[in-house]
Amino acid sequence: MNEGYAEDDVGAESNQQISVSGVQPPVMLENVSGRKLFSTGQIALASFLGAPIAGCLLVAKNYRVLGKARSAWQPLIVGVASTILLLTLALFLPEGFPNYGLPAVSCLGMYFYAKHQSGDAIDYHLNAGGRKGSWWVPIVVSLGCAVIILILFIAVAITFDIELPEEETNRPVAKVEVSQARQIELNGTKVTLEQFL
Repeated sequence: MNEGYAEDDVGAESNQQISVSGVQPPVMLENVSGRKLFSTGQIALASFLGAPIAGCLLVAKNYRVLGKARSAWQPLIVGVASTILLLTLALFLPEGFPNYGLPAVSCLGMYFYAKHQSGDAIDYHLNAGGRKGSWWVPIVVSLGCAVIILILFIAVAITFDIELPEEETNRPVAKVEVSQARQIELNGTKVTLEQFL
């Protein structure tokens, strides 16, 4: 009898040691199957298509689903600040800079941000049979954010009377007329074919 009691004590102690190991498990959902979370890949896609604010909207939604509604404003602040920073940086990039450079950096940054903020909870949720949010949501959210950003750019340009840089469209235009008799007239002056070429 004492031996059985001692084994129970040892089992209880080892269970207690496991739960007090100091490593906090990620916030988990009570009902895994009924709630949907957006994966880090979906968050990165939204950031690639619609700036960091789009990805941060999905991170904030994940926060609410995970029961951290009071902290859901934090990713929104990060999204607004990083989008403003990204757009400001875009204004000062050299002309030959690749068009995909900033969206790629934004995408990669948001992937690691989402992984750091709630990656363990997302992984646990999906591995436990939880559902992933629809891929249409990140696409629609990112396109909506892109449209809003474009409207804001246009509003700022109109409000502050910002003109686009002049391209080489102000070059003089030559008026060339060719008659049926193959006579060439350049800006009102008759020229031969050799002079024209």
